[in-house]
Amino acid sequence: MSGIESGASVGFSQTCKSSWADPDLMSRVLRLNREARIVDDDLNDVDEGQDGEMMVRGPTVFRRYLNDSVATRETFHDGWMRTGDVLHFDREGFLYLTDRKKELIKYKGFQVAPSELEGILTSHPFVDEGVVCAKWDEQEGTEIPMAYVTLTHLAPKDPVGRRNAVSEIEHFVNRKVSSYKKLRGGVEILEEIPKTASGKILRRMMPVRLAMARAAKL
Repeated sequence: MSGIESGASVGFSQTCKSSWADPDLMSRVLRLNREARIVDDDLNDVDEGQDGEMMVRGPTVFRRYLNDSVATRETFHDGWMRTGDVLHFDREGFLYLTDRKKELIKYKGFQVAPSELEGILTSHPFVDEGVVCAKWDEQEGTEIPMAYVTLTHLAPKDPVGRRNAVSEIEHFVNRKVSSYKKLRGGVEILEEIPKTASGKILRRMMPVRLAMARAAKL
């Protein structure tokens, strides 16, 4: 079909419809009848350009989880719903999505957004898909970023070449980011990135995440 304009929007089932539209595929503007705040970990409003969690309220936002008072208390604060999404806003009030809060890697007091590193990872000609997640470093006593990748047809096939490719990919990313964002956990090759039937990456199924989950149960 021709002559039809399309656009993107982002929303939550808890708000009953999309919460903000995407007029230029980069910035987000809030829908009518919806209010938003960007807050820090103490639920204080952040300044322009600073990342924080988005909270929303409005007439279409749900009020509670049925028969789950714990989840309700964790989700709501003074009538505002915590979305779990990390965003920042500019001086014109446009909202920019950074990542999901639960996916942020906490390295020595810094917060590292996996999506930023993944964007750099997948720009390397050897990388088909890339996923960044947290790995626990016992010696440092903190989370560190590490990456899993699948390779393109341009990557070497022999074992030595693949090891060199891993080193090249790691240095490629580390040269482009601040010190605290470096892939201190290294890069590992997977034959396939685990995903849902709809194509959503299953971060919880990454080997390092499975190992951390098993350790937590011991």
